Amino acid sequence: MEHLKTEELRSVCEDFIPSSLQKQTVLEALNDAGDDFGYIIDSLRQEGVPDVVVFLAVVESKFSRKYINKKIYAGVWQLSTSEAKYFGLAINKKSRQDERRDLQKATSVIIKILKANYDEFGSWPLAIIAYNAGEYRLKNAIKKAGTKDIEVLLYGKKKYLPRTTSNYLKRIIIYASAANYPPLYDRINSMFRVKVNFEDTNETNATN
Repeated sequence: MEHLKTEELRSVCEDFIPSSLQKQTVLEALNDAGDDFGYIIDSLRQEGVPDVVVFLAVVESKFSRKYINKKIYAGVWQLSTSEAKYFGLAINKKSRQDERRDLQKATSVIIKILKANYDEFGSWPLAIIAYNAGEYRLKNAIKKAGTKDIEVLLYGKKKYLPRTTSNYLKRIIIYASAANYPPLYDRINSMFRVKVNFEDTNETNATN
């Protein structure tokens, strides 16, 4: 969450308190994610991307690899057809091949997109906004507003970006906040404990 609590977003984050239903949504998503959750976190950390990005997968698909939206977006990250093809993912309707459903390949693409957005806009909140609204739309919004202040762009009296984008960032903040509450916090810790114990067992067996 600290990567989202930039100075201009700090007051906004404090207003986004997760409800019981939202906590339950995240808990169910984590249960459905299984090992995918740990894989995503590991991949993000290896590339220097903040852990909070994992909650994009909750908002986009609740970690469902099979989820398809409007026949354009697919997979855990809901990559568009054009994005997938640009980054070399194979999509073939005849053979029913769609590498957006390949968690490893799709996560690699989302990391590349977000890192490019970060380099362009200078913050992770803006990188996430650009993923939802589009790079060019965000550039135009910043130009019209005369600022990169997210509170102005999304939550001020004049809206420079669609409400869907403000709700998108809001949901990510809420879901990330929800992870600090039990039983979500306990569930996340237990997922990592199982993984660590499994790795330790393998190392022990290899030594023996």
